[in-house]
Amino acid sequence: TNNNNSNSNGDNVMTVAGGNEPGSGLSQLDQPVDVHVIEQSGDVYVYVSDRANHRVVMWKRNAKEGRVVAGGNGFGSGLHQLGCPGGLHVTANGTVYVSDEANNRIMKWNHPNENRGQVVAGGHGAGDGTAQLYHPLGIWVSEEEDILVVADSLGYRVQKFRLSSFTEVDDDDDDSSPEQEATSHMLQGETIAGITGKPGGDVIGHLGQPMSVQIDENGSLFVADSDHSRVQRYDGRDQAISAAQNSAQTQPQNSTHALKTGHCTKYNTRSGYGFVCDSDGVSYFAHHS
Repeated sequence: TNNNNSNSNGDNVMTVAGGNEPGSGLSQLDQPVDVHVIEQSGDVYVYVSDRANHRVVMWKRNAKEGRVVAGGNGFGSGLHQLGCPGGLHVTANGTVYVSDEANNRIMKWNHPNENRGQVVAGGHGAGDGTAQLYHPLGIWVSEEEDILVVADSLGYRVQKFRLSSFTEVDDDDDDSSPEQEATSHMLQGETIAGITGKPGGDVIGHLGQPMSVQIDENGSLFVADSDHSRVQRYDGRDQAISAAQNSAQTQPQNSTHALKTGHCTKYNTRSGYGFVCDSDGVSYFAHHS
């Protein structure tokens, strides 16, 4: 819609995606929770995690409508679907990584024209195992796409996966169902922040429903600790200690929680948790009300 407005501080605010009331049309969004911006050949592309529409939508600068690049086929667990997508990362060439919260997995779409993605982490039911996730939200992916970091909200932890160990599924195997393909690998993660399965109150180092993660140029991890209204920083040493402590708990590869796949967390906040800046210093924020 690209409507210009000013906020109470007099700053210029522009709607670059949505703004046409909540809905499922290509000119609409419904509960956008995360945003990512890439620049290609002088154009700016805004990617939005459109939570209630179970899709990721790409908006070119000044466009009247967006384009679905992941999901958009209703709520579900097939490889062509998403269930309450959350955290979002897009590479310079347009590869989309998105946390698929209700399905407890992280999905990857290599190209916008693909009609289905692939599971790169989780997808083995809701649980605290090293190969599982429990309502994943914010994600971070390294520039080389070899490291994936996940805010595992109801696992009360941050998980690190080495994507270099990931084996891609042969999508040309017609005998494999989407469900079989979605669970065909068991990529193991390590806990680099928090205590697996234990919210731990407001003790420093413990986490209560982490929502967003970021790693800086020095390798320090920053975590938005939602339940405790704070941001915690873990340097490399802190992460190593956390990994060792959680490994000593001998977590199983798979465990089961009463809260099953197919449930979406309800947030009290009126906005999403995605915020990013482009190379010109322009800020983009996912907001819904």
